[in-house]
Amino acid sequence: MIQDNIILSEDGKALKGVQEKTIKHIVIPDSVTSIGYEALKDCTSLEVIIIPNSVEKIYDSAFEGCKSLKSIALPDSITEIWRGVFKDCTSLERIDIPNSVQAMYDTTFAGCTSLKSVVLSGSTSVIWQYTFYGCKSLSNIIIPSSITKIDHNAFENCTSLKSINIPNSIVEIGEHAFWKCTSLTNIDIPDSVTKIGQNAFENCSSLEIINLPNSITEINPFTFYDCSSLRRVTIPNKVTIIRKYAFCNCRSLESIDIPNSVRILSKGVFAGCKSLMNIVIPDSIKSLPYQLFTACTSIRNINIPNSVIEIDSCAFEGCTSLKTIYFAADIIDNIIVDKQAFAGVNIEECTLYVPFGTLWAYRHHPGFGNFKIIEIEKK
Repeated sequence: MIQDNIILSEDGKALKGVQEKTIKHIVIPDSVTSIGYEALKDCTSLEVIIIPNSVEKIYDSAFEGCKSLKSIALPDSITEIWRGVFKDCTSLERIDIPNSVQAMYDTTFAGCTSLKSVVLSGSTSVIWQYTFYGCKSLSNIIIPSSITKIDHNAFENCTSLKSINIPNSIVEIGEHAFWKCTSLTNIDIPDSVTKIGQNAFENCSSLEIINLPNSITEINPFTFYDCSSLRRVTIPNKVTIIRKYAFCNCRSLESIDIPNSVRILSKGVFAGCKSLMNIVIPDSIKSLPYQLFTACTSIRNINIPNSVIEIDSCAFEGCTSLKTIYFAADIIDNIIVDKQAFAGVNIEECTLYVPFGTLWAYRHHPGFGNFKIIEIEKK
């Protein structure tokens, strides 16, 4: 059925499309209860859409590619907004999602490069994957307390987002959730959050300070990879493992406290942290893995606790400022030190301090014997 250039279902309840894609203005009849799949997709000249209170559902990609659409008023009759509804509406600047909306699915606003402000419905529970992907102008968003999860890649490449308030209803932040949010300077994560996915804050190059929740037990791979402005972070005392490259290339990180709860430091955790000067390895750690401190060019002193039984290849590779090593182990027969563990360290200018009575053992150990100067420190 066709009515004023609008294609409707036979019963008039579903908007299926338009006859002319060049349409600039559309008033949807009040008989319509749903806007169908790709109904107005790529109507690139469409500037005004009037949606009546009769509409309850907007299906996948209904307005995708409506590049001239700057604003739209959604009635409080709508309960569901499906995938990609406003995807690539590159002129859309602001939108308020009414509280009647109980479900809003993935990629809803992906590619809305002019979108500056969003008010989300207080009835939805998840911000799904890629919902705001590439919304490069988004600077303000209010997350309601109904939200329990920020799904993977939800805010990826939102390069104007400077801060965000995460309510204490949220329990999970997904993988790559804030990847490439290059203007994000600070974020407080409440203790309600029990899981932060890998790469969650990767490439947040303006992020300076982050407060991690006391509820997390692990820091996943690449979580803060390439956060080049990150200066300070506190590891909660429930964390038992920091996974690979979690803080790699955090070039402004100067110090970090690792609690005794941490049992495992994975490979490359602090690689490329060029400003890192002070770090205390807790005596809960048994292994210093591959590339753990690679290219940490500002580290001058390191304390290795008695618990460490293995130092893997490239663990201290390129630590060119390393001058002093304190190793607390007094029995080292079973300690494994890879021959490349200290590659790039100026051995001739680095002093290894060891427990009283262990000088001979260290001098004849294949991992330490090449240190030119070894002094004895009494217990």
